[in-house]
Amino acid sequence: MAANDPLRKRKPSDDEEPKPSPAPDAARNGAAGPSANGEPPHEAPAHAEVIEDLDAYQRRIDREWETAKSVYQNRISEIMNEFLKKSLDDPSEGAAPRPPKEPPRGKPDSMETLVARVAEELRAFDGRARRTAVPLLPGPASPAGRGWKRAGWFAAGCAVAAGLFLYMRRPEWTPLPYAHTGAVAVSGGKIYIADWFRKSLYVHAAKKGAPILAVESLPADLVTGLAVAKDGLWAVDGLSRELSRRAPTPDHQSLEKFSVADGRPTGLMIDKDGIWVGGQEGNKLFRMSPEDPSDVRDRYDLPGTVTALQVWQKRI
Repeated sequence: MAANDPLRKRKPSDDEEPKPSPAPDAARNGAAGPSANGEPPHEAPAHAEVIEDLDAYQRRIDREWETAKSVYQNRISEIMNEFLKKSLDDPSEGAAPRPPKEPPRGKPDSMETLVARVAEELRAFDGRARRTAVPLLPGPASPAGRGWKRAGWFAAGCAVAAGLFLYMRRPEWTPLPYAHTGAVAVSGGKIYIADWFRKSLYVHAAKKGAPILAVESLPADLVTGLAVAKDGLWAVDGLSRELSRRAPTPDHQSLEKFSVADGRPTGLMIDKDGIWVGGQEGNKLFRMSPEDPSDVRDRYDLPGTVTALQVWQKRI
């Protein structure tokens, strides 16, 4: 009974060779021998073949993109040329806007569909994407921003002119080497300034810098008015309240003296109509005879206190 049991493990006989078992490493790595039906085993693709297939696919995509871009640029050039041609033929009326062309309905992976999608994306961005420059009709190139440049030059010229005007209008002043200045007179291209402290008369040239030409003597207490005439130098003394005619020599000695009607005479001017003297006590202006200064011909009321007198365009 034991001999007929199929489940019983049969012991190999001495004349039989034991069959080799498959190597564990080969079974673990999936390397199989011939199959039961005698077909050769399937081998996995090599790594280099996969990379070559990807490179070929990428090159094909690049060629299709370049082709689509060229088609799109040509189409834009045709549209722009057609628009310019219509505008030149009829300048009074611009070309009517063309309705957006419906993209062609082809296969999802066709080149026409790809071009249509690119055009739609560019229109959606509305100029934010970088567009390819399309050459238009040749024409004279005008420099950009010429109007702004002209405006800038004009503004700069106005600024320079205003600066020159202000520079010309700026008052000039010259420091004097003396501090106790009194009355001033201008005659014959010279400026006469009295110094009551030193009892001197400084003669300046009437030009830029006012250089001193001479320093002369002027013996008076307080010169408040000064005038240069043909017959000599005239002066008003505020302390003695007198009008005096002095010698034209550098010592300017007193030749004649006349009393003044006002108690505080200030300011002196001589013209063909007479001798004019101002008075601070009553805010008056007196016109005296040139032959006899003691003869007061006219009296005028002044709106304010007089400090000096001068004639300018027939006005005092």
